[in-house]
Amino acid sequence: MTTVVLGGPMCRRCVRRISRLVGDVPGVVALELCAGCGRLRVRGPVRPADLAAALGLDELM
Repeated sequence: MTTVVLGGPMCRRCVRRISRLVGDVPGVVALELCAGCGRLRVRGPVRPADLAAALGLDELM
C-alpha cells in the first residue's frame, strides 16, 4: 500500500478528479481518498514514479 499526503481538505470536484487520475495508473487495484484530511491510499503494485506523474508531482513524499 502506498500513502500520499496531498494537503488539507478537498472539495468533491478535487476528489473526483484525483480518483479518476489515480484510477488510470497501471497497477492500481483500489484507492481510498480521505477528503477531510487530504490523504490518498493506493493498493496494488504501483510504481511511485507513475503515481507521482499522474498527480503532477516531482516525487512522492
